[in-house]
Order: sequence, then C-alpha cells, then structure tokens
Amino acid sequence: METHPLTPIRALLRISLAFAALGIALSAQAETAERIEMSLSGSGTLYVTASASGIEAEFLLDTGAGMVTLNKATFDAISAASSVRRVRQIGARLANNRVRLMDVYELEQFSIGGCELGPLEVAVMKGSGRNLLGLSALAPAAPFSIALSPPALSVSRCRQPEGLASLSPPPAL
Repeated sequence: METHPLTPIRALLRISLAFAALGIALSAQAETAERIEMSLSGSGTLYVTASASGIEAEFLLDTGAGMVTLNKATFDAISAASSVRRVRQIGARLANNRVRLMDVYELEQFSIGGCELGPLEVAVMKGSGRNLLGLSALAPAAPFSIALSPPALSVSRCRQPEGLASLSPPPAL
C-alpha cells in the first residue's frame, strides 16, 4: 500500500473541510426552524402572536412594511416591563401614502411564536392602530414561507432561547 505525502494543497483542503463541517454543526446548534400558527381574519389578513420582553400582542403580517411597528399601548406595556432605548426618528410612508414621523426604539428581546430573534428595532406609532410584523423581523428569520391552509408562518433561523443550553447534560470527558 502506497501512501502519498500531505501536500500543502491537500492539507489546506482538509482544513477547509473541517472548518466547513464545524461551521455547519455550530450553525445547526445555534439556529432552529419554527412553524407558527396564524389566524386569518374575515377580510383575509393574517395575524400572528409575537412577544417582546414577555409582553404578547397580535401583529398583522405585513410583508410590505420595512419595520415592525407597534401601537402606543403595546409599546407602553413593553417599556414598563423592560428597558428600551430610543435609536432615532424616521419618516414612514403609510399605506395611505402619507408620511408620519415615528420614533424607533431597540427592544432587548423579540420573538414570533417560539422563534427567538433577539434584540430588534421597532417603530412606534402615536395613538392606536394595528401592530405590524414587518420585514425587520422576518428578514433575520429568512427564509420564511406563508401557508394559508391552515394559516401558518414558517421561519428558518430562530435562536435558541437563553438558558436552554443549560438544560442539556454536560459533555462526557
């Protein structure tokens, strides 16, 4: 049996394959997929439950919205339960083509169903209105898909909730 010396190219190839396998394994541990039930309104709009810092609310699924948008009541409940940080002010074009100034805040934690997204920037509407689940929440969880029968949102890149890793037994030495 003849052995071949390990050439620099072969060594580099083996190292690259090892790092690629390690990256895939780490990625698989850190991110999971999730199927989230939605409700379909009589007018055909889809709603999903999301939460920020333990405060749950219903959100209209709006793939035309660039950001998650909270109404004042939802924002007040979240800001009473956790710290929020004002980031900036934006001019947002609404569905009626009007532009409205909105404050943008960073929330410590945001999740859709059981899909943990981590910190997230949200725009806050003055007054009432629907909470909108926009692309700022959907893009980090992409690829995502929407099913209509039964209504469900499938997201692909959810973070493991903090503390979950401590539930698994320690590795054997």
